[in-house]
Amino acid sequence: MPTVDIDQRRVVGARVKAKAVHVTSESEAARRYGQLSKTKMVFGTVLSVDTAVNPTTNRSSTTVVAEYDFGGGVTKKKFLNIRSVHACAGGRKSAACARRITKRAHWNQQ
Repeated sequence: MPTVDIDQRRVVGARVKAKAVHVTSESEAARRYGQLSKTKMVFGTVLSVDTAVNPTTNRSSTTVVAEYDFGGGVTKKKFLNIRSVHACAGGRKSAACARRITKRAHWNQQ
């Protein structure tokens, strides 16, 4: 029997990442991350997923609502298209994502 991989971006509570410029404004991302603002990935947690169908074109659009952590107690809740959100390696309890978030929070506090 074949195994089916679940898309972690559609699982509530899963760890995801998105580019900083998609989560914040371009000017805020530049202020926080400087030259890396267009490539910096920000990690977050999926809060909800919504799929809507456009009645005129019959195309579906999936939106992921996630809360992204910028470190230093700063979090942002953002609605993004699923194409702009990436699943973290390891899925829901990814140690790699948790380490990155903890390291970044530690750096921002110094």
